[in-house]
Amino acid sequence: MGLSIVRLGRGAESPQWAAIGSSAACAGRGVRWRGGAWVLVAPPTGPFQFRYDADMTVRCIDAVPRPALGHAPAGPPVRAVRTGVERRGCSAWSVLAAVWFLVVGPMARAGLPDPTAAYRVGHPATAVQALRRSAAAGDARAQVSLGVRYDYGRGVPRDPVRALRWYRRAAAQGNVMGQFNVGWHYERGLGVRRDPVLARYWYRKAATGGSVQAQVLLGAIYDEGRGVPRDYRAGLKWYRMAARQDSALAKFNVAWHLDLGLGVPRNRHQAMEWYHEAARQGLALAQFTLAQHYDQGAGVAADPAVAVVWYRRAAQRGFTPAQFNLAWDYEHGHGMSRDYGQAAYWYRKAAESGDVRAQLNLGRLYYQGRGVPKDLVLARMWVGLSAAEGNAHATQARAFLDRLMTEPQVAQAQALARRWLPQRPVSATRSATLATPLP
Repeated sequence: MGLSIVRLGRGAESPQWAAIGSSAACAGRGVRWRGGAWVLVAPPTGPFQFRYDADMTVRCIDAVPRPALGHAPAGPPVRAVRTGVERRGCSAWSVLAAVWFLVVGPMARAGLPDPTAAYRVGHPATAVQALRRSAAAGDARAQVSLGVRYDYGRGVPRDPVRALRWYRRAAAQGNVMGQFNVGWHYERGLGVRRDPVLARYWYRKAATGGSVQAQVLLGAIYDEGRGVPRDYRAGLKWYRMAARQDSALAKFNVAWHLDLGLGVPRNRHQAMEWYHEAARQGLALAQFTLAQHYDQGAGVAADPAVAVVWYRRAAQRGFTPAQFNLAWDYEHGHGMSRDYGQAAYWYRKAAESGDVRAQLNLGRLYYQGRGVPKDLVLARMWVGLSAAEGNAHATQARAFLDRLMTEPQVAQAQALARRWLPQRPVSATRSATLATPLP
């Protein structure tokens, strides 16, 4: 069957993805073919022992989607994941569905310069007036900045048609940021009829002019065959161009191609070098992937202690899957001394980001009194939150706790959960990642 991407579970806010390298690997790791799908199976041993059942069907798809700038990926291949209280199997990859929110989103929201920084003069209305004067006078940077204001509704009413008009004027002057944003509008149908051909035309102009964003996005377009025949070699070419400009995300994608032999002969040694480069630049996705490689001995000698170092770095950057794995390692003493306090700390971090597995495991620690004071109310709160997202194993645990608790205790836990829900993180969005001028 070859490499297969799979999706675990239905209730998680961000789907958890995994993959199993072959049908033989499926059958050899507690996975059975049942009802036209691979199903992970294990006997339940208690209310908090995770087990795979019909709700956690593993559906194998013979495809290799790409994680890259511009859209939410299905995630790179892995062979198993940590879910509930289970240790995931032997893999170099793991849950990466959060890449859009954790890698691309921050690039759009924080990593790029403020499009109006150079024009902050007194009252916001004054800044807009200054932008308009400069844009009307032919300043391409001001034209892009004004377009971004109209796209996001910053100081002006949101108006994608006007935004596109200003981007076009900047693009006509050869401004790569304007060209990229014109392409983005055509791809998304913002203020204009959607046209993938014109989108690629403008992306290519921006990429040829040196736009890293356009180069990475073109790589993704060719990798996934979005409106063009799938061409991993062409995708890799654009990633390499962006990597030469020191793009950490492009370096990760180059590593990904080398790791799987997509468009290039497989070379895991070179892949690890590229992963290391991207990880050293602070890309949490690369740090997490490196940790997975060292954790499972994929392309490198297994070294759980080194894996923990990279999990911690990714976790400190807010990468939820890394927070969960780091918590698991602390809880089970994998690659480090066991520390229930640190396990509870990192489970909480992941739980507060909406990870239903972390919520269940944090609730279990409160039930057991490990790393935190024993507290049935807080245990019921976290387990209940996980169950509310459709986690069948949390539902079993919640029923177990309800039998141990009084009605007032259950009501208190439910009230705490209701107060927490309005503060929960907003789901990742696929909002436009617009190029912006340097201040």
